[in-house]
Amino acid sequence: MTTRARKTSIRMSLRFIWGLSIFLIIGLMAVWVLQMQGLSRNCARVSGIQEKLAGLPKADLNNSLLASVKEIPELDKIAQNLNFERIDKVHYIRASETTALAR
Repeated sequence: MTTRARKTSIRMSLRFIWGLSIFLIIGLMAVWVLQMQGLSRNCARVSGIQEKLAGLPKADLNNSLLASVKEIPELDKIAQNLNFERIDKVHYIRASETTALAR
């Protein structure tokens, strides 16, 4: 009798393992489908935003800087309160040609 009970318990455990495996496979496929839907939706949004941005006129750098300075008329006072210094010229460090940075 014990061998018969063991066989039925092994069959039950195998059925449980197979059922769990099939359930997990179906669940993972459902998650994958939902992720692909989200990815395609986000790609469509990005392409729509890129088309809108391509249709906008490009701003000139000088005009945008002037506009930002006009928006803050007390820029010098704010910079002095924050202890900033006015710098006339910026000097950059140049890497020699033999370094890996220059390559």
